[in-house]
Amino acid sequence: MHAVVTQTPERMIFALATLFVPIVAVVAALVGANFIVTTGISVSFLALGALMARSQPKLASVGPAVALIGQAIALTAAFDGHPWQIDSHMLFFALLACLVSMRSLSALLVGAIVIALHHLSLAAFMPALIYPSGGLVENFGRTALHAVIVVLETSALLATVHNLNQMHSKMRAQTGTLRSSLDDADKAKQSAIASKSEAEASRAQAESAQREAEAALAKVKEATALREEAEARQSKLDQEKREVENKQQKAQMLVVDTLRVALIELEGGDLSTRITQAFPEEYQALADGFNSAVQSLDDLVAEVLYHSEQMGGEIRDISSATNDLAHRTESQAANLQITSEELDELTQSVLLNAKNVDQANGNSSQAKSSAQTSGVVVSQASTAMSAIKTEAEEIAKIVTLIEGISFQTNLLALNAGVEAARAGDAGRGFAVVASEVRALAQRSSESVVSIRALIERSTGQVNDGSKKISDTVSSLEAVEVAIVDITSKMGEISSSTQEQSKRITTINKSISEMGGVTQRNAAMFEETNAACTNLANGADELQQLTRRFKISENGRVGLAAA
Repeated sequence: MHAVVTQTPERMIFALATLFVPIVAVVAALVGANFIVTTGISVSFLALGALMARSQPKLASVGPAVALIGQAIALTAAFDGHPWQIDSHMLFFALLACLVSMRSLSALLVGAIVIALHHLSLAAFMPALIYPSGGLVENFGRTALHAVIVVLETSALLATVHNLNQMHSKMRAQTGTLRSSLDDADKAKQSAIASKSEAEASRAQAESAQREAEAALAKVKEATALREEAEARQSKLDQEKREVENKQQKAQMLVVDTLRVALIELEGGDLSTRITQAFPEEYQALADGFNSAVQSLDDLVAEVLYHSEQMGGEIRDISSATNDLAHRTESQAANLQITSEELDELTQSVLLNAKNVDQANGNSSQAKSSAQTSGVVVSQASTAMSAIKTEAEEIAKIVTLIEGISFQTNLLALNAGVEAARAGDAGRGFAVVASEVRALAQRSSESVVSIRALIERSTGQVNDGSKKISDTVSSLEAVEVAIVDITSKMGEISSSTQEQSKRITTINKSISEMGGVTQRNAAMFEETNAACTNLANGADELQQLTRRFKISENGRVGLAAA
């Protein structure tokens, strides 16, 4: 399974490069360029990339990069003598960003080197295949400008790929830790022999964890459906844009300049920016949409800031109360231990007066010891399941947050990319940034799918644990029958000795169980206190992140009212 997933991005890049071959041929035919030469360049780069990928495993990602960048070279040559030849250079930056999907540093470096060699060599020896006009000095000036842009983009893309690889490694490490925890829980469950009532309680907890995990999975699926619906709507908008593009040239300069200023302010974290410039009627919806989106983002950041501050205070209150309760529980456990020791001494005195029931009492004590041991083991199983439940809930919350952020980021990147494409050369640099942001949002969505698979596997493990705990009920019933038989034999002893033994044994058992429960409660309070500390730290980090943004006065008023 891992090998298939790894090869999918390379195949997609090859498929994209193959798709450009007929496009290059059609452009060459329409423009009137040399059809055979341009098509040959396209096919040659495609064949070279395939040969590199097949010949050496280390070149599995470099081959697709060469094939894809070669299509941009062929398309630029196909526009020989056409005014759009200089515009075709945008394809180099777009295709270079596409290489991020392979998460390969070498592929990005090779792609950038191929672009640099192409521009330098053709600018010097065959400038007609790269620039529509200009002398040698002007061509080298253009080449230097393009080189700076390529270096900046490549640096950003290399950092992005490096971060993505680190995130992937961390996710795999977390998956291994989760699997190890599940294995430990399974071993504890296999050795558990608990009382019937405790087993039924553990099974109920497991079923509750399953229902909560299924609810979390349903939320993830719902968020995915919303993202797909948004992508469908965006696709429809793109189609409509292509139909009316020829009618909007005069209005584009005003729209693009206004949007560029607003987006620069938005990029700097100013969420109070709004488009106040009146747009032509056909673009007014764009201004309203931008203002609405920024307002939504402004409200979202303000709401997150408010709730994170509120959550931090509440978590600290809970942590303080939990810490106080833990100290009280520890004190209670110590008192119970002293009481248990005194009852043990009293039990020994009674047992000295009941020598006639030593054998029966020994059997009863052995059964009681086994039941107590079983109780401890099942308690450990219950604690493990509670931990699994807590982790599933935390993962579900993180998945929901990541999905929402990815959805909003993808929408903003798509809108920005559309407007940058309308702007032509003026929006070319911003189009590259928008494409990079969209790629990052897509990678986040793919990570959400992996996390969803982990939740499903966790649900399966919880179901299996619930079934195994249910199987222990039958064995416990047999133990109960044996204990009843021993109790009936002890009824033959004198009533006074029997009454004393039963009462002391019952009290001792109750005290022991109370001590065990108290110790487990103390441990749970310590874990809860640690979890509260982690949550408080997370809330502080969230506050620091959201305070980087400058929210509008409306957002501040909303926070004050809340």
